[in-house]
Amino acid sequence: MSRKRVLSVVGGLLVAGFTLSAFAGFRLPNLLPFRDPSGIFRTLALGPVDLGNPFFDKLGTNDRSCTSCHDASEGWSITPPHLQERFQITQGKDPVFRPVDGANCPSAEVSSLKARYMAYSLLLKKGLFSQRDHVGRPRAQLEKPGQQRDPGACSAQTSADEFGTATDC
Repeated sequence: MSRKRVLSVVGGLLVAGFTLSAFAGFRLPNLLPFRDPSGIFRTLALGPVDLGNPFFDKLGTNDRSCTSCHDASEGWSITPPHLQERFQITQGKDPVFRPVDGANCPSAEVSSLKARYMAYSLLLKKGLFSQRDHVGRPRAQLEKPGQQRDPGACSAQTSADEFGTATDC
């Protein structure tokens, strides 16, 4: 990504952040327009979106909230291009990039930029989160406690049954 593009993205995020925080009572006005490559889109709600409700609160100790993945400017979703921009801006240290469910394997090496890029490749390229519990066990194992396949080794880290969209929000 070019330096100009990174600066443009950072500037856009800052403007969006200042715009959202400027609204009295921390509310997102109904039908606030957001622009993306396809045009302009808006959220239709019964009234302003209360940015103080639990959907926007930090969850646990990983510094995430539901809005880490469900962003108003992304249509309350998340896309690989948006993840790639966040990775570039934060060098892969944004709260969305956490090994427990953001990495291909919770024990993946994340000590360098290159290692983080490799560890989060499925998230960055396809927007896929690992379907694991809070300690890194595949959720499929939780449904079948007697069948522990590959605990912690992650040899099947690209298995389709262990990846999908985030289910906590």
